[in-house]
Amino acid sequence: MPQRGYVDIWLAHGDEHLAVELKYKTRALRAHVNGEEFDLLNQSAQDIGRYDTVKDIQRLEQIVASSPHSAGFVLLLTNDSSYWSNSRHTDSVDAAFRLHEGRLVTGELSWGAAASAGTRKGREAALLLSGSYPLNWKDYGQVSAAPYSRFRYVLVNVARRSRRSTSSKAEAGFLSLTDPSAEPHRWQSPSHDPVRAFLRSAQHRFIGDRPYVPPPTSAGVGFGSSCSDPD
Repeated sequence: MPQRGYVDIWLAHGDEHLAVELKYKTRALRAHVNGEEFDLLNQSAQDIGRYDTVKDIQRLEQIVASSPHSAGFVLLLTNDSSYWSNSRHTDSVDAAFRLHEGRLVTGELSWGAAASAGTRKGREAALLLSGSYPLNWKDYGQVSAAPYSRFRYVLVNVARRSRRSTSSKAEAGFLSLTDPSAEPHRWQSPSHDPVRAFLRSAQHRFIGDRPYVPPPTSAGVGFGSSCSDPD
């Protein structure tokens, strides 16, 4: 029996399926954008955030391997430069899970020997990726001159290895978000944080003339289906 699972977004286009996992990691920032105030928390625990992002890639590999007409994406959006910047410390406890620009994520990845029990709690297992994923970060927006006001994102394409050179219609719709010739992503009101504006932009591009506008009390944004807030 296939094991039941959970993904943030599940897209269906005919017999094609696209699973999307979202991560939104923030450093403390207070900014006003288009008359709206944003007060972002300092989430910290970047080592755990990196592990969880790689684990999402592993989960999507399992989903894609079990379905002949599926693909997946992991989307990480952050204003925390430690995610896209390389570290001078090559012996950090999360060195295997680092997500800096230009990194190729692949193979078996484990915590460093010095990782504490608290850090590893619930995340003890090594992660095994069958594919290889180059990380290419893109700018999302600069909201002010304050520290941590620059937002960037990385989009990891988890496709069946036999299809890595091609894109389905669902994949092409989502990949259009990274096209530099496309309309720039905007911070739009009403939105509780920038990732919701990003998702509404994606929704508009995928569905065309049927944009989805979530109600102000919505718990999440979906592409024709429900999803929870990004981690």
